[in-house]
Amino acid sequence: MAANLRAVIALGKPFERWVREGLAMGPIYHKDMGADFPARRFALRHSEFADHEHQLVDGRWVRIRESRMPDGGRVLLTADVSERHARDRALMESEERFRAIAEGAPVAVTIAQDEPPRMVYANSLARELFGPVATDDRGAIPRLWSDLAARAQLIARVERGERVDGYETELRRADGTPFPALISVRKLIYGGAPALLFAISDLTRLKSAEAEIARQREALHQNEKLAALGSLLAGVAHELNNPLTVVIGYAALLRDLAADEGTRARAERVCAAADRCARIVKTFLALARQKPQNKAAVDVNAVLAGTIEMLGYQLQTSDIEVIRDLAPDLPRLWGDGDQLAQVFINLIVNAQAALRSGPVPRRLQIATSAAAGTVRIEIADNGPGVPEAIRARIFDPFFTTKEVGAGTGLGLSVSRGIIAAHDGTLTYQPRPGGGALFRVELPAAHALAEELSRTQEARMRHPARVLIVDDEADIRAFVAETLAADGHAVQEASSGRAAIALLGAQPFDLILSDLRMPDTDGEALYRHLVRTSPALAQRIVFLTGDVLSASAAALIKESGLPVLEKPLDPSALRERVQALLEAASGA
Repeated sequence: MAANLRAVIALGKPFERWVREGLAMGPIYHKDMGADFPARRFALRHSEFADHEHQLVDGRWVRIRESRMPDGGRVLLTADVSERHARDRALMESEERFRAIAEGAPVAVTIAQDEPPRMVYANSLARELFGPVATDDRGAIPRLWSDLAARAQLIARVERGERVDGYETELRRADGTPFPALISVRKLIYGGAPALLFAISDLTRLKSAEAEIARQREALHQNEKLAALGSLLAGVAHELNNPLTVVIGYAALLRDLAADEGTRARAERVCAAADRCARIVKTFLALARQKPQNKAAVDVNAVLAGTIEMLGYQLQTSDIEVIRDLAPDLPRLWGDGDQLAQVFINLIVNAQAALRSGPVPRRLQIATSAAAGTVRIEIADNGPGVPEAIRARIFDPFFTTKEVGAGTGLGLSVSRGIIAAHDGTLTYQPRPGGGALFRVELPAAHALAEELSRTQEARMRHPARVLIVDDEADIRAFVAETLAADGHAVQEASSGRAAIALLGAQPFDLILSDLRMPDTDGEALYRHLVRTSPALAQRIVFLTGDVLSASAAALIKESGLPVLEKPLDPSALRERVQALLEAASGA
């Protein structure tokens, strides 16, 4: 046997000594090779050629390639490969550390190699996003990127040595759906070869949160605008309702006192036009008003008619045909007419928005019906309808399909809340032929409430001493003439100061006072009576078109006194005055 210098180095001692000492040398293989390794090693002598590596007892690794000679001997080529094993072990430990870090990372991590690129590693979050990807699947990366040109530009920046962090783009999930992503890229060596590491954050929730914040910010902005609009409307309503009161009142008196049918018919037309103006103003003000429910018997058909009148011009200019199918003799509801008008306005405006961009003919159908103690209102259109994917969300607060700035997403949510407060339901029904149908179902007025209303209407009126306080002479004259026709003794005062002077001279059963007046206003008059005549202070009725202002709302809430909103209707004025007088007398 013979051995060259490299064999001596590999064995760790001269070959002759290794052979001579034999078993006396003890084990020469590392224990990790296994107790049966010498036997397995000896078995290789029967093969023509063998190439194997093993670890010696001192920890070094050797590679032995051996082949059989024609004379039966064997040639062994031995090399010390300890350094390579150390490098491989260090690389394996490094990759294990990397995998441990990557698997615990809060973002998706992928590694790509070669051109065309293939994904050679994906952590658990990446597998959730993209699904399992085989390392030899060269079509995976093109499937995951919505914009391959953007990927190429990104990689080019990395190759130029640029630091790429926070790059926003669009990727695709395993099912092909796109999602917004934030990407950072680094160059590294992986598995001994150059590679690119991608750290990917799914921005879906962040973008949804940003959109939600934008919607809520817009809703807040709309609420601020609505509050400002309410303040403006308070002044406008006060100025508009005063002359409307005079027109409505005197037109009604003229109609009732007309000596011939022609005059009566003309007065009736004036009454109808003035009533229409009053309904439009009241319905519009209801949108900006925040007040507790004021329930009474409500004629739904009348509320719908007023709503359609208010929106008539914009429906007409949008080339929308309104088809009415209002059931005659519809039972009344026990509810807040202003709040119900707000619901109907919202549903009609939504239908108009859906129809505006669609083809003609554009039809809006409004129908009412009654069955089994329930009143049903249906507002339907032949527009595109509501996609099935979002039907479950249309009543959610701040949910809207409109662009930011075009809607708050509160209309349907608030409307459903109003209907629920009336013990009713608001639902969406898809139409078989296309379009949307919103159905409102409300309980009809309780029989007791209707009986109470009829009883109050049938009560006989008793004359009383009434003081009218208003800075508008025409309004004072109208109210005085209306109540005088019922036999009441009426006195007039142009201000709170004048009223206080009259109150000191004679007693009154009831005071009808405007709120906003120069000199001494209605609030000052009320507070004077609280100090000097508390019982009479509780028999004040405020006349105002300014219920939206903060000061008026605060006074009405504090005092608990009744309010008659301008413009005043003669019949409503008579009924309210009679009811208050009966309540004060204990009737």
